[in-house]
Amino acid sequence: MNKTYKSAVDRWMIPLLTVGLLFPVVIVLWSAVVGSTTDLWVGLISALFTAAIFRGLVFPLYYTLNDDHLLIHFGMVKQRTPYDQIVGANYCSSIISSPALSTHRIQIDVRAKMGVMISPTDRSAFLDDLAERVPGARREGERLIVG
Repeated sequence: MNKTYKSAVDRWMIPLLTVGLLFPVVIVLWSAVVGSTTDLWVGLISALFTAAIFRGLVFPLYYTLNDDHLLIHFGMVKQRTPYDQIVGANYCSSIISSPALSTHRIQIDVRAKMGVMISPTDRSAFLDDLAERVPGARREGERLIVG
């Protein structure tokens, strides 16, 4: 049975994302009020570019534990990791770029590939569910040990 977890979102991230989305809109509105065609075009292009980045790389953001793989869905990207390729996982805290909107993350280590950091809303339940699916995995505190 599939289980989906939304990404946790840090409180400081909300104003940052909001400003990033609203700033181009403010430029468009201001340009319309003062009648500046050039600024209006700059604002519209900025708004479209920002919306494309958010849609392409950020929203929606969730993690699904399927029957045979972990699916990380961020924006228009879907990253599949077969459970038999996962060699471990542990809690971590990081601001490094990854498909996560919180610094409270889980580092998932993958055989022969670079791992990934994700931020499910309930890290403990996620690790429990992941341990049930990864062959030979067991949960030890804040870690998932395989083998």
